[in-house]
Amino acid sequence: MTTAENTPPTGQSGFTMVEVLVTLVVFSIGLVGFASLQMNSLQVNHVALMRSMATIQAQDLADRMRANRAGVTQGHYDDPSAAAHTDCTTTAGCNPAELAENDVYEWNQTLADDLPDGQGFVCVDSTPDASVNPAAGPACDGAGSLHTIYVTWTETVKGGAATRTFSVSIKP
Repeated sequence: MTTAENTPPTGQSGFTMVEVLVTLVVFSIGLVGFASLQMNSLQVNHVALMRSMATIQAQDLADRMRANRAGVTQGHYDDPSAAAHTDCTTTAGCNPAELAENDVYEWNQTLADDLPDGQGFVCVDSTPDASVNPAAGPACDGAGSLHTIYVTWTETVKGGAATRTFSVSIKP
């Protein structure tokens, strides 16, 4: 007479070592893929942050120019050698030329702080182009009534770094 204890099992009763190893390999590949996705997401978010900062800074100078129309019409925002004027930050005040120079100076200081290798310039240009070479300086034609604000910075991309330029044109 045979009992139930002596009969061999008829179904599978557990995992084999091969099945466990295959599961670990598949799970590991999934984790590596997730980590890669997370790294790409962080890089894209950083690029978006830099572009947002460039946009905000360009709009900041555009607002400063709209507030100082006399400085704009006299061409003082186009001066790349702008300097700080302490009178502009006191109740004594300053003239439109000094205010324009101080605005550009403070703006460039903020660009240098907020963006990697951040710098900017303003010029009168009838055909603004965001692909301007910042190392060559403003390549503006000086014609027309549009003032173009250029912001450049260095962006880390796969394989190295690239110089990016953002431009906005205003008619104050």
